[in-house]
Amino acid sequence: MFPTLSTLCPKAFPYYVFSPDSDIVTAYSNSAYGPQPYTQFNMSMSIDTPGYYPTTAEPLTPLPKGDYTLVAGDEWGSTAFLFLRVS
Repeated sequence: MFPTLSTLCPKAFPYYVFSPDSDIVTAYSNSAYGPQPYTQFNMSMSIDTPGYYPTTAEPLTPLPKGDYTLVAGDEWGSTAFLFLRVS
């Protein structure tokens, strides 16, 4: 069973540790003895899309073949890059 967003509230689980070179994360809870491991789960996502909408008024447009870079950032200033190829 996967944790829900309400279960993994930042106030209840202020610490998350990602295992090296994987998408496994451990959520830690606060206790009188300090942070304690609470649950471990797979944090991954995949997207399969037939295209994109250039504007809300335009129809779905297939992604042109080529190389793309996807960039994501979080509220702590960390960034991640994903390089992909549409063929």
